[in-house]
Amino acid sequence: MRLNDLEILILKLGRRTNQTCNNDANAGDLMSLFVRPTLVTLTAPTCAGKSFLLEALVDAGFERIVSTTDRAPRAGEIEGVHYHFIQQAEFLALRDRGELLEWAEVHGNFYGTPRGPVIFTVSGTVEPRLPSLDEVKDKVKFCSECFNVSSADLCRICSDPRRDQTTICVVEEPKDVLAVERTREFRGRYHVLGGAISPLDGIGPGDIRAEELVERVKLGGVDEVILATSPTIEGEATAIYLTRLLKPYVARVSRIAYGIPVGMDIEYADEVTLLKSIEGRRDL
Repeated sequence: MRLNDLEILILKLGRRTNQTCNNDANAGDLMSLFVRPTLVTLTAPTCAGKSFLLEALVDAGFERIVSTTDRAPRAGEIEGVHYHFIQQAEFLALRDRGELLEWAEVHGNFYGTPRGPVIFTVSGTVEPRLPSLDEVKDKVKFCSECFNVSSADLCRICSDPRRDQTTICVVEEPKDVLAVERTREFRGRYHVLGGAISPLDGIGPGDIRAEELVERVKLGGVDEVILATSPTIEGEATAIYLTRLLKPYVARVSRIAYGIPVGMDIEYADEVTLLKSIEGRRDL
C-alpha cells in the first residue's frame, strides 16, 4: 500500500526529523519520521484504506485513540475497539463540558475524539480533574477582615501592605470587588456586606455585615468609607442605614456617583437616572 493513496493530515506535537518518505514507503517506515510525542490524525474518503494503515501504525508502536460516536454499531464493530458507542445526549454533554478534543457531525451522526486519552498518551500525564462543588465549598474561606472570598485567613488585598488602609470601599458581594478592581483606580481596601437590606426578602440589618464594618472603623486609621452598593432600592436603603451608623466614627462617608452611562444618548435615559446625573454634576 502506498502512502500517497491516502490524504493524511499530520498534526505534530513533537519534532519531525529531516528524513523523507518516498512513494514506496510502508506504514512501518512512517514511524521513523517522528520523534515522540506525536499526534497523527488519518483523514481520508471512505474505503481509502485508513483501517489498514491504522493497524500498521499500531503494530509499529503508535497508541490508538478510540473515537466516540452516537451512531449504532455496525456488523462486526466492537465497543471500545472500533468506537465508544454512546447516546446522543451523552455525546452532547461531553461536547458541552469540553471533554472532546474535536468533534463533527457526519451524515446525521456525531463523532469525536475524547480529550483525556489524548492528553495522557502524548504527555504521560492525566488531565487535572475539575473539583466537585462540595470540594470547592470545603476549601472556600472568607477573609477575616473584609469578608471577601479567600483561600487563606487574609485575602490578597488585605495582606498587601501597598494598599491604602485609610479608605474602605463597601460592596454587597465578592463579585463587586472584582468589578471595582478592574478599574485599576481604587487602591484602598474593601468590606463585603454579603448582601443588601431587603425587607421583602426577609433580609434585615442584622443579616449583613454592618456591625463588623463599624467595628473596623472604630479601630481608627480610616479617613473615608465609600459606599458602593448597587443603585437599587435595596442598595439605597443599605447605604442610608450604613451612613447613619458610620457618621459618628469616620470623617467622611461618601457614595459612588451614578447616572448616564458613557456612550449613551440622553434621550434614552429614564427620569430617575437623569435626575441623579444632574444632582451629581461636577464643576469643570
